[in-house]
Amino acid sequence: MESNKYLYKGSFNWYGYTMKLYCYARSERQALFLFIGKVARKVETSHRIVHYYFSDQTRDGYHIEKVAK
Repeated sequence: MESNKYLYKGSFNWYGYTMKLYCYARSERQALFLFIGKVARKVETSHRIVHYYFSDQTRDGYHIEKVAK
């Protein structure tokens, strides 16, 4: 059975601290969810706070792109 997961690269700007992260996910939406968890662990805060920060449409805080299959 094929997993249909793709490699995604995410660039995140957390209050001026820039992070480049990678993960395998089935969709860009799932990748964003996984990246939010990784950012939360890196900055030692909750998933909810990171999600709220990046859900603000007025700031360009992240970019996600599909790298490979």
